[in-house]
Amino acid sequence: FFSSRRRHTRLQGDWSSDVCSSDLQIKAKESAVKSLAHTIQLALESYYLSHQTYPNGTDMSLADLVQLLQNSGELSSIPKNPFTGAAYTATDQKGSMSYSFLSQTERYSLTVYGNDPNANILILENS
Repeated sequence: FFSSRRRHTRLQGDWSSDVCSSDLQIKAKESAVKSLAHTIQLALESYYLSHQTYPNGTDMSLADLVQLLQNSGELSSIPKNPFTGAAYTATDQKGSMSYSFLSQTERYSLTVYGNDPNANILILENS
């Protein structure tokens, strides 16, 4: 008779055993934050087309920027922070973003942070 129990085998040297799943989860969350940053950048460009300028602000949190873009109609939904699973707040550390616009040069930057709130993972700027 055959046993109904399934056998579990593991291949020695299998790459998955060498990679910590939490590291993969962090990379996935950081990729989601980067993708969101590009969505925010598109909303900023849409704002520019409507207002002939970018939103004013210095070191503006993503929560505040999202509120501004929603009020002007450029963003329809409140994004969730992949690290918290909740809507972005001004106090988020992991997965945060900071927006600044210099009116003298008409240039903005959107600085994106991942798991380490002290190291940026992406900076998006207009050219």
